[in-house]
Amino acid sequence: MAPATPAATDLSSLPPALHSLAARGVPRSYRKGTLIIEEGSHGDTLYLIVRGSVRAFSSDARGREITYGVYGAGDYFGEMSLDGGPRAASVIAESACVCIVLTRQSLREHIAAEPDFAFELIA
Repeated sequence: MAPATPAATDLSSLPPALHSLAARGVPRSYRKGTLIIEEGSHGDTLYLIVRGSVRAFSSDARGREITYGVYGAGDYFGEMSLDGGPRAASVIAESACVCIVLTRQSLREHIAAEPDFAFELIA
């Protein structure tokens, strides 16, 4: 995982409402096939996809893979473990992608500045 430079991170793929959220995070680039989140790990970060796509998945009791969804620019993931609990699913880069990585604290600051975003997270 290599950091992308902020200047090289084009936010035009994001809805304007997410630009202020993106400004609070750090851009990171991921190669296709990179496991970004591992199910069961603990985390307190939210990832906002700027470019590329990711797939959220887990394995059932028989070891078969279950895909929950494929997400692209303007989507975010990782919000379900912002309480510091274990990750409910793994997330892998389906293509080369750039994500803005936001800490729990930066997200808290964003919600304080833009409270309606909390309802979007809940939904």
